[in-house]
Amino acid sequence: CDMTGTRDVSLDWKGAGWYRIMGPAGARIPEKSAGWLQCGTHDSGWLNGSHPEVVGQSYGDVTFCFDAKGYVNLTDCAASTQGMVTHCGDYFVYFLQDVPSCNARYCATHHI
Repeated sequence: CDMTGTRDVSLDWKGAGWYRIMGPAGARIPEKSAGWLQCGTHDSGWLNGSHPEVVGQSYGDVTFCFDAKGYVNLTDCAASTQGMVTHCGDYFVYFLQDVPSCNARYCATHHI
């Protein structure tokens, strides 16, 4: 869970702040949902929009959605947080907030 103050908090989650996505899961947050029950969680997080295309460019006030389609009458953007994304050349950095519930986590991918 990417939420501070919970007993199930992800080991690499330090609360709201800037994050660079790295590791075997991927190097960026996907621009479409990975689907429900993906990314080691129930509600997978994704960027509802696009990444900046120019190095040094930032998008403020972007929306990160959490896919809850597995629950009755919910969508792939049933809950959301606001944040920012900056293009840093070979990678992106994201300003991420705590997720809306402990059923959610931000996803990573190697592809946008």
